[in-house]
Amino acid sequence: THDGKASDKWLTRRFLKRVDNVVTLSTSVTQDVRKLAPDLPIKTLFHPLYDDLPQKPEKKMAKEKLGIPVNAKNIVLFFGLIRPYKGLEVLLKATNLLSEDTHLIIAGECYGTWEKYEKIINVSKAKSRIHVFNCFIPDEQLGDFFVAADLVALPYLSASQSGVTATAIQFDLPIVASNVGDLSNSITNETGALVVPGDSNALGEAIEAWFSEEHTGLGEAYAKLKASKSWGEFARQLFEA
Repeated sequence: THDGKASDKWLTRRFLKRVDNVVTLSTSVTQDVRKLAPDLPIKTLFHPLYDDLPQKPEKKMAKEKLGIPVNAKNIVLFFGLIRPYKGLEVLLKATNLLSEDTHLIIAGECYGTWEKYEKIINVSKAKSRIHVFNCFIPDEQLGDFFVAADLVALPYLSASQSGVTATAIQFDLPIVASNVGDLSNSITNETGALVVPGDSNALGEAIEAWFSEEHTGLGEAYAKLKASKSWGEFARQLFEA
């Protein structure tokens, strides 16, 4: 488990002794399960995309609702629960490398102290362009954040798979992420970029590079991903197993 304790591994091993088969959503989780239960049959599938997302608002309206300048050119979104393994501090440090027309939205509830992030924000060159929504984001507001954004950043220090990736794909947003877990199955040169985890310079440079280049194949690439990662395809592979 993310940010887990030693006791979690013991509890997981006890649990696995009581099941006959396991289905995982990433190869990294499959590998973790094999370490704990080498003889247990495992089927590795994928994280299906969400097909019940709220209706997309108009981009200008979404920005206005969030208090983001309507003329903001490049908006980066960090979305989801804020926990140590998510690497938010890496992204915050990377903002010093971003151009002056790039804004950062942080949307999600912080688990633990917010103080360490606030200290980084207060000394950031981009402080006035960092918009913080440190709270739980209900489903009905999700569309505002993803429509307002131009790119999703996942600076994770570790991960298996990500529900935020699935949401970004559904909203046709490019993703710049750490190369951890199974994120590379969804993020390619056509749909974003992968960088070394924990490297603020590499993350900032990758975000800047994406915004400075033209990208014409994103829609086609995501159309293929949406077909291959649909709930229908997930169900087919599950029952086939």
